[in-house]
Amino acid sequence: MEVSEYLKDNGYHHKFLKSGDVSDGKVFTIYIGSKDLADRLAKILSQDLAGLLSRPKVIDGIEFAPNISGRFNQKGKGFNKYPSLGVKGFSTIKNLGSWFETDNKALSKIVFETSFNRLVELHGTYFTGS
Repeated sequence: MEVSEYLKDNGYHHKFLKSGDVSDGKVFTIYIGSKDLADRLAKILSQDLAGLLSRPKVIDGIEFAPNISGRFNQKGKGFNKYPSLGVKGFSTIKNLGSWFETDNKALSKIVFETSFNRLVELHGTYFTGS
């Protein structure tokens, strides 16, 4: 509850205990925006909330700061809604094949690179950071 109060008091648009799995360490979702802003605010959150957060058990994003992970969800435009496990924090293009198939690393690389490059085309430094 302390974390939720901090987020409310500091104007963070977030959700608490909704559609995440507490057993995986997903309690809060904070909606930030650009990669640069996410990098900056993650450091502040990690420092201000040190001792109140723990590492997520399942990572479908990237770690921005200690105990703060995030992801970039691309809605529509032929992308899967959410990143898959191991996706390195961003949505992948639909119909490219399964992500991170253990027996097909070449396909995994194609899915990763094609999806990443398309997100860069669509969003530039908003997605990659400056």
